[in-house]
Amino acid sequence: MLATGHVSPGEGVALIERALALGVRKIMVTHPEWYGTVYPVQLQRSLAARGVFFERCFVSTTHRCGFTPFEVIEDAIAAAGVATTVLATDLGQPDTPAPAEGLKLYAERLLASGFTRDDLRRMMCENPRRLLSLDADGAPLRQD
Repeated sequence: MLATGHVSPGEGVALIERALALGVRKIMVTHPEWYGTVYPVQLQRSLAARGVFFERCFVSTTHRCGFTPFEVIEDAIAAAGVATTVLATDLGQPDTPAPAEGLKLYAERLLASGFTRDDLRRMMCENPRRLLSLDADGAPLRQD
């Protein structure tokens, strides 16, 4: 699996293109809504159509990362799809909520905006499990 890290969108797209050309099939853009690595929604939609995933972090909505409005994340999920979204927090700093509390707040916000429990399960459990090649119990899948 390849994750883009904190590179610019231009660098990220170049990396993704090269990885796809080399046969890498598990790719994730990290922080597509963070002010330092903003991927326009149309670009996200285009990459999602090619099987690229997006890690959307709660911390982006806090003072630590520029107060990205939740609506920006919600709109990006709607545009790129639940099937290519991984929800994470990147929390744990002394002045932010604990990771578990942050994930709960994130889920509550997304439920209130119309995403379903099945959507949340897919973004929090199934998509990460698929990217990490784990079975439903968290054990590695055989790679024959």
